[in-house]
Amino acid sequence: MPVCRQAIILANELGSKADEGAALRVLAQIHLQRGEYEEARRAAQVSLRLLTEVNHVYEIARTQVTMAEIALAEGDEAAFQSAAEAAYPTLERLKATPELNRLREIYRKVPK
Repeated sequence: MPVCRQAIILANELGSKADEGAALRVLAQIHLQRGEYEEARRAAQVSLRLLTEVNHVYEIARTQVTMAEIALAEGDEAAFQSAAEAAYPTLERLKATPELNRLREIYRKVPK
């Protein structure tokens, strides 16, 4: 994880909010895989804020998918729906097939 944190620091030093936001999304995914939901949520929220500031719609949608995964892992169905519904239209419009497939796979994990 030191390399990921270094990427965040370097992007910040360069003033690249888009790169910093993308790196924070990756950090959020790592925390999620480790079961560190609070840290994952915090990293994803900062990622979303930075990416929104620069209006990077593709990366915003990718972060929203990550936020949906985090919410699902935490059992927060309302937050899951909100994040997934926010991401879907952008991914559909951009024809972002890998991310759409990832979102569909996440939907399959939702308890019925």
